[in-house]
Amino acid sequence: MRHKHDFVLPILFFFVYFAWSTVLPMDKAPDEWMRYLIPLYIFDNGTLPLGDDPAIMSQNWGTSYGFQPYGASLIGFFFMKVTSFFTTDEAALLIATRQVSTISAAITVFLSIRIGHELFSSKFSPYLLGIFVGLLPQFVFLASYLNNEAFMLMCIALIVYAWVLGIENGWSTKVCVLLGVGLGLCAESYYFAYGYILVSILVYFVSAVHQMRHGYAVGVRRNFTGEGTVSPDVPAQIRKARNVRKSHGAIWAGALLILVVAVAVGGWFFVRNGLLYHGDIFGMATSDQTAEIYAAPDFKPSNHLSPDDYGVSPIQMMFGDPSAWNDKGATWISTTVKSFFAVFGYLNVKMGAWFYRIYLVLYCVGLVLLPLRFFRKKTSTGEKTFAFALLACFVLGVALAVYYSWASDYQAQGRYLMSTLIPLLIGVCGGYDALADKLAGLGKKPEQEPVGAHSVPSQQGVRIMHDGLAVRMLGMPARAWSWADILLVLVAVAVVALFVWTLQDAILPKCIGGVL
Repeated sequence: MRHKHDFVLPILFFFVYFAWSTVLPMDKAPDEWMRYLIPLYIFDNGTLPLGDDPAIMSQNWGTSYGFQPYGASLIGFFFMKVTSFFTTDEAALLIATRQVSTISAAITVFLSIRIGHELFSSKFSPYLLGIFVGLLPQFVFLASYLNNEAFMLMCIALIVYAWVLGIENGWSTKVCVLLGVGLGLCAESYYFAYGYILVSILVYFVSAVHQMRHGYAVGVRRNFTGEGTVSPDVPAQIRKARNVRKSHGAIWAGALLILVVAVAVGGWFFVRNGLLYHGDIFGMATSDQTAEIYAAPDFKPSNHLSPDDYGVSPIQMMFGDPSAWNDKGATWISTTVKSFFAVFGYLNVKMGAWFYRIYLVLYCVGLVLLPLRFFRKKTSTGEKTFAFALLACFVLGVALAVYYSWASDYQAQGRYLMSTLIPLLIGVCGGYDALADKLAGLGKKPEQEPVGAHSVPSQQGVRIMHDGLAVRMLGMPARAWSWADILLVLVAVAVVALFVWTLQDAILPKCIGGVL
């Protein structure tokens, strides 16, 4: 089995997430009490709730999460149902629903590692990516209680993994179904991740059209010997792959398959919303109307002023004095960045300033090193497509969070930026991987390739690197361990140490107790 150790970190981290989910008080888990009302309603009544059902509505806000996609809560109901066969204790049922987040987080770590195997040249870099994702304190926090963010991150990781497979190996039926499932689940997660749905359209068509024009199928290069045939130097398992040029019809058939699967998985909720709320498929307008009627006076949308209502620009909101619309005394950017790394409870359990500085340094160093990856003769089309897709999703995620705080509801919370985590950390770890690879190559002379021979990655049995198709960031096969990989290990140790410090400084003394 390839990469047989890929399950180790996800399993270890799952037990960390699970342990915290059994002792995190609900009053330290933002909005969980409102989200928990949905699976509880389904458990008690056997039907899906209406958004304005008093059983799930907040008395203060006058609305509920029933208007918005609640895939995590719906899955939580099934965990609750299974648990009820053994006990109906309230704490046990709550913990059961939290397992949606713990399992989603563990799957996210696993998919991050698999993505890393496709992108990085060092054998340790994929696990560095898994550690960066899986032990980010805020990620661990989100993995411990019922919310949409942990489920959303799993969907994002699934989508990005499908991109990698599709760009590098071709858009087979299996990969199209995988992307469709990811998009459908993403639609049921969080609006902040919807940029991935839009960008997936670009990724699919750009890469599929490029593959059609150059005649790729299953990673086989059409003009491998210059005559459209596969060289006898290529291993047998590759020579068995047929070199088929896809037609425009096949591309549209793949797109249709992705669409059908996505709609089948996630479209039902929006159809239901449209039927229930007079065409309001996203439920936003109906939620605001409901809140205007039932919310407490200070919480009505008409009385809940945003920075935009005060005439403040988005830039002023992000970096300026927030005292006009927020009495917390910290800028939007400062509060958001800190809570992206580690702020627990209702933004009241924080780490020391030095903690955030170290994390910023680790991230910034990786991003500064990232250009090392592109200091070569030519960048592949697949590489450009993939890099642009990640950058676009990152920018869209930030833009949506900024716009929401500016125009709708001032929320300087890092969890609203979590949709950017996977692209950001791919960039960070890509920088460290590039540096390690450069250091490993110092003093080495490039091996001479025999005339007519072709480079076939030892660990990528059916993949042949090519200018227009390869996603691997350095355009080369995974290399063996070297002394330079000690750098990656040291970075991983730093990330682990930061989490251990968080555990003893904030989590254990301030964020455990009875769940109810």
